[in-house]
Amino acid sequence: MLGAVPSGYVVGRLWGKDIRLWGSGRMGGTNVFRTCGPVAAALTVIADVLKAVAAVWLATWLVGTGWSQVLAGSLAVLGHIYTPFLNWRGGRGVATAIAVLAVFCPLCAAAVLVAAGVVMVASRYVSLASLTAATLMPVALLLYYLTFGGDYVRITYGVFACLAIWIAHRDNVQRLIQGTERRLGEKATPAGSS
Repeated sequence: MLGAVPSGYVVGRLWGKDIRLWGSGRMGGTNVFRTCGPVAAALTVIADVLKAVAAVWLATWLVGTGWSQVLAGSLAVLGHIYTPFLNWRGGRGVATAIAVLAVFCPLCAAAVLVAAGVVMVASRYVSLASLTAATLMPVALLLYYLTFGGDYVRITYGVFACLAIWIAHRDNVQRLIQGTERRLGEKATPAGSS
């Protein structure tokens, strides 16, 4: 339920817009940025990060096992993508997923963010950077635990987050293939308009 809190919708309302009616109609930072600007997007991302971190910390405090942390993190991502508060349509899960990754392995999260940042700067496609980040999550966790050891159960989180983000981005993947995906800096238009 923490993951399902629709931060982008709340922030959009504070800016006087129903984010569901603009751009992709999603609740994530990218659509909020295109619709309401950088300050609103930053607040959205911060809220999405905090709810993910809170979910994992709560599981750690209540149960304290690796599996409970993986379950809490995975459900936070799932709740963010499919929020019951807004007819099961939330964000794409990237900021939430990377926040959980940062709790599990800060070094892995940093590596994933750097790689995604390079892709975003080079291509100006936020979606491509997001898919890069998703793909690298399980890879980074696997490499980290093969090198340094630790609780291998967290690799399952990386696999889950990767799959969830790819599924949430399936329309972006289609637009990337067709060459119609919006690039960074393009303003959002009312949802459904071309």
